[in-house]
Amino acid sequence: MKKTDNNREKINIVLSVVVMFIMAALVVFVSGRLSTDVSEDESNSVTKDDEEDKLIVWYYDSIYTDYLNALSKEYEKKYDVELEVVKVSPDGYLEAINTASTNDDEYPDLYILPEEMLEKAYLGGLAQINEHDKQYSEDNFSSVALSSITYKNKKIAYPLSFDTCFLAYNKEYTEGAPESFEGIIEYAENFDGENYPDVKTVIEWNPSDILYNYGFVGAYMECGGINGDDASVFDVTNDKVKDSLKYYKKLQEYFSIDIESANDKSVKTDFVKGKIVYTLAGMDYYNYFLKKELKLGVAKFPNLNKDLQSRSLSMTNVIVVNPFSDYLREAEKLAMYMTYDKPEMVYEYTGRLAPAFYEYEYENLNIILDCYAQSTIMPKLMNSLDYKQRLQNTLNVIWNGGSIKDNLNKLRDEMSMEMKK
Repeated sequence: MKKTDNNREKINIVLSVVVMFIMAALVVFVSGRLSTDVSEDESNSVTKDDEEDKLIVWYYDSIYTDYLNALSKEYEKKYDVELEVVKVSPDGYLEAINTASTNDDEYPDLYILPEEMLEKAYLGGLAQINEHDKQYSEDNFSSVALSSITYKNKKIAYPLSFDTCFLAYNKEYTEGAPESFEGIIEYAENFDGENYPDVKTVIEWNPSDILYNYGFVGAYMECGGINGDDASVFDVTNDKVKDSLKYYKKLQEYFSIDIESANDKSVKTDFVKGKIVYTLAGMDYYNYFLKKELKLGVAKFPNLNKDLQSRSLSMTNVIVVNPFSDYLREAEKLAMYMTYDKPEMVYEYTGRLAPAFYEYEYENLNIILDCYAQSTIMPKLMNSLDYKQRLQNTLNVIWNGGSIKDNLNKLRDEMSMEMKK
């Protein structure tokens, strides 16, 4: 009995050792697996700078050159990520991005694009969805800014900069601006020309540029709906549009503005010389007037009269993240830095304001940002890309005496055919 018990004891000891060995092996195995999993995870989060690489940004408008160069220096210093900014031709811009991306050439990780080209970019597979809803919300951006980056209820870009139309006035002559063009006419009728002999007219603007003229019909004309992406929403012939254009012609007759002679150069020059009290302006005008050190005031695009509203046009340029990028996380981080973290940098280097809410030192800039928030965006529909030019051509003909009804019907028929393609 004793011998048997001893044998059993030995067997138990051996089994215990075997079990301990197996457990130790399992610990080593699991530990190794965990170590491997962490390494794979870390590998997946490798950023561009980990590989001593760079993010590539494409653009074609030279207004962004100084901005992007300054951004490159600041961003590399802050995050140790090199940026390569590439200015390319505007001709075939999206096609060039697509070709470079699909051929694995030096394609952009991000690129700057006008909002009206977003449908083409998205349907071409060149726009990564912006899923940063917390930052890109009405807490930080106006509804207009958010509409500019929205397509079919998805945010597909990041709002970078804008231009819009507003009323500019010379504070040497007036301390404020009437709320309507009817008020400007009343001001003109009571203007003291003897004390201000240099003034040739109370108001003048460039009637051949859609930026300055869309506001006359913008409250009632529809193309693409609130986000500019709905082809079923198109109305340019309603009674309010016609009434607005009748008033538009009244202004032409009252102030005798010649479409052939009133251009950007002449209007800016005459305003600086004190020959004009009010003008319809955009950011190019504003920056030009600042350089001339004028006492300048700005206000919202005036309503036409007590019955007819206005709504100015805005044109927003956006940052698009290329889905082909191998560094989507870093590209999105840069897009947010440009549009959410550092909006003030946009105006400093481009002369354009950023759409993000920001309190500027100069009140005029805050007023312009508010004007943008009340504006209407450009349609994004691929078949409406020439809408701006067609509409301006229509306004030109009406300004020069053409039939309102006939020319609006012509615009409707032409655009309806285009949008059905």
